[in-house]
Amino acid sequence: MEGFKNNLPMERSGGKEEKMKKKERITICPHCQTPMIWTFKWAGCEWFCLNCGDAMGMCSGDITEVTPELKLKKKVVDKIWKILSNKILPNCHFKKNKCKKCWENGVNSHWEHITKREKRQSKEAERIIDKFKGIF
Repeated sequence: MEGFKNNLPMERSGGKEEKMKKKERITICPHCQTPMIWTFKWAGCEWFCLNCGDAMGMCSGDITEVTPELKLKKKVVDKIWKILSNKILPNCHFKKNKCKKCWENGVNSHWEHITKREKRQSKEAERIIDKFKGIF
């Protein structure tokens, strides 16, 4: 088949066939075009937008080519999320990786023995996230 090699599309350059370069892609929010965060903090919502606060299922979001601006936004969003995500408690049943009670006592959910401190930290992190709405 002309234009294909090993079933991969080719582009012609000066008479030579070369593999097409894979373009880097990113998932952005369909509402505000901010890079989205892949997370399991909310049941049924694997994508989260720090800018507008929308949470969507894994097949949601718009996939687009990466631009320098989107790449920079993604780095900022990821850094903010890394700091806050450890404090936010998922709204679903889960076992916490670093919790001995979750794994030694055979519980089904960390919610069965959640501490007041964890609840407080989660609420504070959620308040901080609300302050980021509209920043991008």
